[in-house]
Amino acid sequence: MWYYRYIGEVGLDNLKRYRYRGADLSISARLFLTRFWTWTTFTLVPMWLAPNVITLFGGCCVATCVALCAYFSPTMTEKVPAAAIAACAVLIYTYQLADNVDGKQAKRTGAGSPLGELFDHGVDSLVMGMMGVMLLAVVNAPLPLAVAGFISSLIPFWLAHWEEYHAGELIMGAFTGPTEMQHMFVFGLIFTMIVGPEFWAAPMSQSIDIPRLHFGLVFVISICLLISGISVFNVIVMVNNGKAESKATMGKAFSQLCSIIVFVTLSCIFTLLPSVTPTLHSHPYAYFLTLIAIFGYITQRLIVQRICHEEIRHFYGIYIPFAIAATHTAISSLLGHEVFVSNSTVMWTILTFSLLQELVFCYSIINQLTTHLKIRAFILPQKRL
Repeated sequence: MWYYRYIGEVGLDNLKRYRYRGADLSISARLFLTRFWTWTTFTLVPMWLAPNVITLFGGCCVATCVALCAYFSPTMTEKVPAAAIAACAVLIYTYQLADNVDGKQAKRTGAGSPLGELFDHGVDSLVMGMMGVMLLAVVNAPLPLAVAGFISSLIPFWLAHWEEYHAGELIMGAFTGPTEMQHMFVFGLIFTMIVGPEFWAAPMSQSIDIPRLHFGLVFVISICLLISGISVFNVIVMVNNGKAESKATMGKAFSQLCSIIVFVTLSCIFTLLPSVTPTLHSHPYAYFLTLIAIFGYITQRLIVQRICHEEIRHFYGIYIPFAIAATHTAISSLLGHEVFVSNSTVMWTILTFSLLQELVFCYSIINQLTTHLKIRAFILPQKRL
């Protein structure tokens, strides 16, 4: 069976050293949710159900949210019905349940593996973007600023795994971890369902003629940049004190940021320049899906490199067509008209490239890890049942 080998022989050999280290400091999880997740695992989840199936189910729940929003608000300017918003809230909590039950099911069945961690965090890397798109659609966010907020919201997730690469442990904060973020997402959905998106379009006050949503998006961008700065600061302290498990030098650690810097730069050029604005307004989900697929791919590559103790790549092949698309947007903006081909053609082409790259990676990495570890991705062996 053919598949591309993303992990080298040394990386595969390093899997012998694998063990998951992480801590969830979530307040709501410690107060009551952990007990609920444990009860669900041991009461409702059958022993034969593979943890990766639970993870995949959770990801499909959030993908369904985006599909609902795309159906009812295809240009992100139409009002999403209250029933659809309520369904999205339920589906987010269903995803949250699956995202926490899968690990407990892995421990319960003895099915924990590097593939399981990659599957868990890999799905999270896609869900992170999909949840952002869903919320932007529900509040009818103005697209150029919404895209800027969306791009900035992805950066802390990548940096959290970059920090874990050096620390050897993933710490999910009491207020900045995924559980609390999901609570805030659901609160935003329910609040918008009650007051309507018109609330966000209204000015801050009679004296401040700035829409509430503009202020909210700028606030989100500021918070994301602050969280990103904290991750960078933590790595600086670790490396400077010689406590980084990666044993990286300061120069090497900072050079690894090249990948996310390239992604953010190309994403901004591709989506925020004037020439692309009409196409962005016509097909917003296509642009967002492109960014989600590329971000998911580069983050999943980072997770694999961490798990296998391999060097972090500075550049990936998907950046070549992405750079060509961004260059087309830049030239079209400078000249004031589309050049060579239309923006929509470029957009559909890079979307196809990004989705194919993600599919090839998922197929190949699952086959490579299951072959090396002698396990199956979605079926538990009989001896574990």
